[in-house]
Amino acid sequence: MNELIKANVDKRWATMTINRPEVRNALNAQVLEEMENALDEVAQRVDVDGIIFTGAGEKAFAAGADIKQLRDKEAVDALSPGMQAVYDKLADFEKPTI
Repeated sequence: MNELIKANVDKRWATMTINRPEVRNALNAQVLEEMENALDEVAQRVDVDGIIFTGAGEKAFAAGADIKQLRDKEAVDALSPGMQAVYDKLADFEKPTI
């Protein structure tokens, strides 16, 4: 079950909301995993024509990478797909994304 990516479908469009307003929707490993799972689910749905991404709260859509999580990384971790894999999936997504 998604905790940090809230998704709903209305009039053939899926809205995916990053739900971490307390940290300006910073992208951590859980957000990225849930986003990737949500993209996989939407890709299979014939009743969805596209996706709109948004962020919860009033301050930011998404602050970028979660700095607290980056502190625990080592140089070799930069070679893992992580965030870039999700961006690549979005770039190659067959349905329009906003």
